[in-house]
Amino acid sequence: MTMGSSWNAMKHSVVESYKACSTLSGAVYGQDTAVMEGSSSFVKKISSLS
Repeated sequence: MTMGSSWNAMKHSVVESYKACSTLSGAVYGQDTAVMEGSSSFVKKISSLS
């Protein structure tokens, strides 16, 4: 295995893991914002009832 091909493989694996991490964090962040929006609208409903 030459130095260039191993460097390309390493770079590729780094890019793939970065993509996976950003996708995962994006999903978690999306869930967090959805929960926050849902709870804030829930609080608004409660405060409008009282």
